[in-house]
Amino acid sequence: MRPKRNSRFGLVFVLLLVPCCALWFFYRSVFQDDTILVVPIVLGLITSYLCAYALTGGKDPYN
Repeated sequence: MRPKRNSRFGLVFVLLLVPCCALWFFYRSVFQDDTILVVPIVLGLITSYLCAYALTGGKDPYN
């Protein structure tokens, strides 16, 4: 049984969250912690949401 598109979006979002946050924390360390701790987390959430949306076609199963 194939997973629904909505559950695929959630799965891809969660799987992409770790590497996206790691990427933004790496950039934070490159620039000598020039920003507060919340910024890489928020950027990781936004980046993983956009990538998951692009890869799965969105949350709506009727796209």
